[in-house]
Amino acid sequence: MYSFLLIGEDGSGKTTYARFLQNKYGVIPLAIADNIFTFICKLQNELDMDLHKLFNRTPITRQRVDYRDHTINGHKLRNALRFVGETFRSWDSEYWTNQLEDEIDNNLDPGEGFVVSDVRYEEEAMSLYLGTDDVIPILVVVDSATRLATLKNKYGKSYEETHHVSLDYPRNNDIPNWLHIPAYLPENEFIDKVEAIIKQFESEGLCEYKLRGK
Repeated sequence: MYSFLLIGEDGSGKTTYARFLQNKYGVIPLAIADNIFTFICKLQNELDMDLHKLFNRTPITRQRVDYRDHTINGHKLRNALRFVGETFRSWDSEYWTNQLEDEIDNNLDPGEGFVVSDVRYEEEAMSLYLGTDDVIPILVVVDSATRLATLKNKYGKSYEETHHVSLDYPRNNDIPNWLHIPAYLPENEFIDKVEAIIKQFESEGLCEYKLRGK
């Protein structure tokens, strides 16, 4: 079974696309932010939420709950995730992807596919692609104006003041065009494009120089 990396910016609909892939292929939903969240919980003595309801991925259901908009002592957990994530990346750009690769190796059954729904950095994409077998990277493409409008509608006018919007996202020309999928497609259209990508992947495969667009 194939696995997938959904690469793109905040607000491009990667989490929704991950759900589509889970519905179609039965892949296990994963996120780089899961391990950041676990780390924060180890440091936090008292949470203002039910942890089991908040972080509900079990070996049986393999379901994820979107915890990013919950709070810790009145502070948005999304902001804490971003701060901790970027701090550790400044020390080691592959720290969190190494954590995720360990989770994949230790917890997933052989041949079990997965989808990582929050790949935002070129180093993350390269590390996960080269570190695991049969992984298809998909770049979710969205124009800045539409993306910011979506985020402001979801999070309010303060979005630009409280979020970093200039991260080191993979550029469109880093990933071949046939691996690009527009944001916000209906489920059937998205899956049709994924099926086309799988066919091309099977016919010619990928290698490092192709992923880097060279």
